[in-house]
Amino acid sequence: MFPSCCSCCPNTHIDFNCIFQIFGYLKPRDLLHLARSNKALRSFLMNRSSAFIWKKARNSFEPPFPDCPPDLSEPSYANLAFSHHCHRCLKFTNTRVLWQFRARYCPSCTTLM
Repeated sequence: MFPSCCSCCPNTHIDFNCIFQIFGYLKPRDLLHLARSNKALRSFLMNRSSAFIWKKARNSFEPPFPDCPPDLSEPSYANLAFSHHCHRCLKFTNTRVLWQFRARYCPSCTTLM
């Protein structure tokens, strides 16, 4: 599954058990920020074998956040539910999730639909 040392942290020899423990305390939005911080972390967190990390983050809410829909990956679901940028214009503004379209839009982009 994964090598013994974490390639997402170059020049260190942190093993995956340590990384999994640390990531286990994060919320989905934190994982999104990490995945966007560098290519190695993105590759690691967007890998299908890392889905359990996203599930644990999602289930850390009380009550637990609903299960991921079958047509979305865990990272896509986290992006839809927890990010605040418009998926059309990419502005960070007041957005609303349109679940039927699997997208998040700001008021001006919603009126263009």
